[in-house]
Amino acid sequence: MQRALDRVRAAFQQYPMIAALKHAIAHWSRDPEWARVRAPLVELTAAQSKALVADLVAAGFSMHNLMP
Repeated sequence: MQRALDRVRAAFQQYPMIAALKHAIAHWSRDPEWARVRAPLVELTAAQSKALVADLVAAGFSMHNLMP
């Protein structure tokens, strides 16, 4: 279980943490407003967002309780 958690943490650590966490919520809740961050933080680029989601899915991560 720890190895699985380490993979999820590693996926998030590749990006600015708050933006990455908010993007994950936005993706799994299907609510793009969640991805918004306030200055001085910067949202993930489209490429970063796509890579983050792919890495999280590969790690078995989900937020099934957020899906509408």
